[in-house]
Formats: sequence, structure tokens, C-alpha cells
Amino acid sequence: MPRNPLNKRQWRIAALLATLLTVATVAIFLRPSQPVAAPSSLNPTIHAMRQDATPWLQHEREASYLFSALDQQKVATVGLTADAVLVSMPTTASTTSPTRMAC
Repeated sequence: MPRNPLNKRQWRIAALLATLLTVATVAIFLRPSQPVAAPSSLNPTIHAMRQDATPWLQHEREASYLFSALDQQKVATVGLTADAVLVSMPTTASTTSPTRMAC
């Protein structure tokens, strides 16, 4: 009869690790999902980006312009779409200028 390579202590540790792994996996998959923030709680510029991106489409720029604006801290709001990065840059203290950066 072949000898068992693991002793009793090693089997207990292996069983404990397997149990902990199973409990952690079940806890991850059964945890409640986080609610998504309501659109009413968004910044008005972000809400406008979600409703209609047309104003941003009128001012298309290169991606290097975006990096330059980020470096100079001239970006008010950033939004992502499937084909573009929408960026609002402040022009005065009360308004923002919609600008679309092409990547």
C-alpha cells in the first residue's frame, strides 16, 4: 500500500485553505452590487455631455492639445465616448467652453 505523502496536519491546513477560498469566492459573487449615481447628482456639464455631445463635436483638436491642457491645469470636465474624449475647458469663472479632443 503506498504511503500518503501528506500527514494529518498538512491535510487540515489544505482543507482549511480550500474552505477559506470557497467562502471568499462565494462572498465575492454574492455581495450586493453598488448603486450607480443618479444623473441628477452629476455636474451640469457632465449631464450635458451625456445628453448631447454636439457642442463638443464642433471643436475637434489633437490629443496633444488635451495633454497640454491637462499639464497646464486648464481642464474643467472630461467625458469619454466610444470614439472621442470630450473636454470642457473654463473660459471665465461662470462658463465653460466645450471642446472635443480627438484621440
